[in-house]
Amino acid sequence: MAINALVKMTEANRNILYIFSGITGTITITLFLWSINASIKKNFDIYKVLLISGASMSQLSKVTRNQFMVCFGLSSLIPLVLIFSLINNSSNIIIIYFLVILIIFVLFTYIIHYFTRHIFKRLDIIQHLKG
Repeated sequence: MAINALVKMTEANRNILYIFSGITGTITITLFLWSINASIKKNFDIYKVLLISGASMSQLSKVTRNQFMVCFGLSSLIPLVLIFSLINNSSNIIIIYFLVILIIFVLFTYIIHYFTRHIFKRLDIIQHLKG
């Protein structure tokens, strides 16, 4: 009977962790997309200058994507340093960490690519240059 109670508590805790992870992930992606939107609106004049200089809209999207991917790459290195310094025999953890970071990196690359194209279409920078 005590084992059944322990199993039920473990299942309840697991479900709470799944819900918490989902909520945290949703908040993180929402804040990430908000920061992309704020960055694009802040750099609006820079994008106008780049378009006047001969850059295309796809190049602007790539520049924005690369900025955020560099930030993501640098921010994913900080926990790696902590793993190396705090945990002995951390090879398994590092392999799992790299796989998770790779999956998140690919996911965020696609999200950023889609979202920046959507924002640039909505802002219509070329119309601002003409008018």
